[in-house]
Amino acid sequence: MLKGVTSFLQYLREVHIKELPVPSSVKVVYGNESADFDSVVSALAYAYCSFQMHPEDPLIPIVNIPKKELFLRRDIVRALERSKVSEDLLFFAEDLKSLKERFGPLTAVLVDHNSVEATMGPYIAAVVGVVDHHKDAGLHPDVKPRVIRTAGSCSSLVIRYWHKYLPVSAFKDIGLLCLGAGLIDTSNFSSKVEDPDKEALNLYEKLFPDLDRELFYKQIKRDKDDLSGFSIENILKKDYKQFEVQDSGAENKILIGISSVVKPLSWFYENFGGESRFRDECVKTQTQRMVDLYIVMTAWMDGGTFKRELVILSSAPELCQDIVENISDTLQLEDKSLTTKTASSPQYYRTFQQLNTSASRKQVAPCVSHAFQNIKL
Repeated sequence: MLKGVTSFLQYLREVHIKELPVPSSVKVVYGNESADFDSVVSALAYAYCSFQMHPEDPLIPIVNIPKKELFLRRDIVRALERSKVSEDLLFFAEDLKSLKERFGPLTAVLVDHNSVEATMGPYIAAVVGVVDHHKDAGLHPDVKPRVIRTAGSCSSLVIRYWHKYLPVSAFKDIGLLCLGAGLIDTSNFSSKVEDPDKEALNLYEKLFPDLDRELFYKQIKRDKDDLSGFSIENILKKDYKQFEVQDSGAENKILIGISSVVKPLSWFYENFGGESRFRDECVKTQTQRMVDLYIVMTAWMDGGTFKRELVILSSAPELCQDIVENISDTLQLEDKSLTTKTASSPQYYRTFQQLNTSASRKQVAPCVSHAFQNIKL
C-alpha cells in the first residue's frame, strides 16, 4: 500500500491514468467552484481515504478551478507546501476536461456541494456519492454515501465518514490539511461547531498531540487574509460561486453570483482609488460572469468584533429591489450606499451593513434564492 498523499497523487498521474484503457469509467471527486480550503482538502481527503480502502478503484481528486488561479488561494498553497504536496501533482479543471475527452463521461463524488453546477454538467455523467454541509437540494437520493448534514467544515464530515472504516493512523498524512480546513471554517473550533467537528477534532488531537492549535490557526488565517499584490479583480475571483434559481412557477430563472472577501469596503476604497473604482470593478465582474444578480459579501474582525457587509447590484433594478426587500429583515441590512455615480454604474447598486453576522454565504445564497422564488414577476 502506498503511504502518503504525495505517493498517492504520483501513483494517479504516473501509473493509474496511463494504464487505464480507452474508453474507461473514470471516477473523480471534487468540491464546489469556490475551491476554498475546505473544498480542496475535502476532495483530496476523500480520494486519499477511499484509496486506502479500495486501492483497486481509485478516485481522482479535482481542484475545481484552472491551475492558473490557485495562486489566489495563499492559505491552500502554503498549507500544501507545509505538507510537502506539490501543486504540480494536483488535478485541476483543465485535467477534468482532458480526462473526459480521453476516457469519456466521468462519474463523480461531490464534496462541499450536493448538486452538479451547470459548468460541470458536460463532464459528469453520473453522481455516485455526496458528502456536504450545505442545504440539501434533494438530488441523488440513492447514492452511497449520501451524507448531507450541518457541520462547521465539510472536511469533518469526510473524516467522520472514513473513520468508520479506517484506523486513526490512516489519517496521519492528510490530517494536518483537514485540521487546517476545520480551523478556518470554525474559527479554531469556537464557532458553528457541530458533533462531526468535535469528533474530527478528537481525531486531530490524537494525531498531533503536541501541535499548538491556536498558533497553527493564526498562521492559516494570516495566509487566507493576505491579499497583498492582488487586484480587485483577483480578490473578487478568489472565492466566487454562482448558481441558477427558478421562480416558483418554473417559468423564469436568474443567474446569481456571490464573491466572498475578507476585507471591509473601506479597505478597498482606501487601497484602490475610492468607491467608484470598486463599483466599476463589480460591474465589470457582473458583466464578465453574465450574472443577473451579483453580490459581494465582506467579512472581517474590527478589533474584537466580527462584522459583515453586503453589496448587491443588477441591471434589473425592480427585481433587485424586490429581492433586497425580501432579504432585508432576515439579514438585518442597513443601507450605507454612497450617492456618487459613474457612467458605467448599473441601474441598481447598493451597499449594506449586514447586522446578522451569523449568515455566511451558505445562508445568504438560499435566502436570496427563496426571495426570488417568492416574487411575482
